[in-house]
Amino acid sequence: MADISIVGAGILGLAHAYTYASRGHRVRVFERSPRAEGASIRNFGMIWPIGQPAGAMHDMALRSRALWLTVLDQAGLPYQPNGSLHLAYFDDEEALARLPAFLAERYGVEFHWRYAVRNVADLRADRVFICSGHDFETLYPELFAGSGLTRCKLQMLRTVPQPNSWRLGPALAAGLTMRFYSSFANCPSMATLRRRFDETMPAYGRWGIHVMASQAADGAITLGDSHEYGLALSIFNREEIDDLILAYLDRFARFPDRSIAERWHGIYAKHPDKPYCVFHPEPAVRIVTGLGGAGMTLSFGLADTLYEA
Repeated sequence: MADISIVGAGILGLAHAYTYASRGHRVRVFERSPRAEGASIRNFGMIWPIGQPAGAMHDMALRSRALWLTVLDQAGLPYQPNGSLHLAYFDDEEALARLPAFLAERYGVEFHWRYAVRNVADLRADRVFICSGHDFETLYPELFAGSGLTRCKLQMLRTVPQPNSWRLGPALAAGLTMRFYSSFANCPSMATLRRRFDETMPAYGRWGIHVMASQAADGAITLGDSHEYGLALSIFNREEIDDLILAYLDRFARFPDRSIAERWHGIYAKHPDKPYCVFHPEPAVRIVTGLGGAGMTLSFGLADTLYEA
């Protein structure tokens, strides 16, 4: 079996580690930080196949969901199989922190934290997988510069844990989410819905805002999000965006305690036309990136699809 080295311990890197280690390969993962700190822990942490367009991507998402269930059960990690509820008013994360320990114990995956890979030749592996998210500058910067990939910044919020063990149940979404995701593009009323939002809520389109709510294991409710694109994004959040998210949320959801405990932003890699990007800069090196906001949904299915013995 080939020795595999993986650069990046985000969910895409961990999915590749599982895919190869569970098939008997020796796997080492190199992560420049003490733990994963990128897009994998800064979004909703949902496996959400309905957000993928019908066909190959939806099939991949369903395959990923099946693999997630296997991994979560094997690792003894909590999850909530609640689905999502989409509200129509008009006619028109924790697993990531514990998965490395599971992979190390169950499959012998070696993790090298605080190890910044600057030259893949130093890894001395039969194959190298680079899953470094929106880091376009450290490895193969010339390739990334001509790839068409860009960065997307999203603003997120989280409430305090809800009192008295109150549970939200399914994740919530509404019309803005249907407008944002291409999986809903074939809905007959979509043109009317888009026109209505453009005319009555232009600021939401300007910042790429759609609003979802999902509950974490500790009872806090994660809220978001917005989408700003560009290679040089501001490090500062916009209060206006948070206000717009909360104003729209108040149209369709009420919680026992909506007090906001945390605010943050994440950044992920995104291609304007492709659902993901795979590059082969050298014969034994593969770069996998650009899943956008679908990393949790697609990573295991994509790693399994790309597997080579």
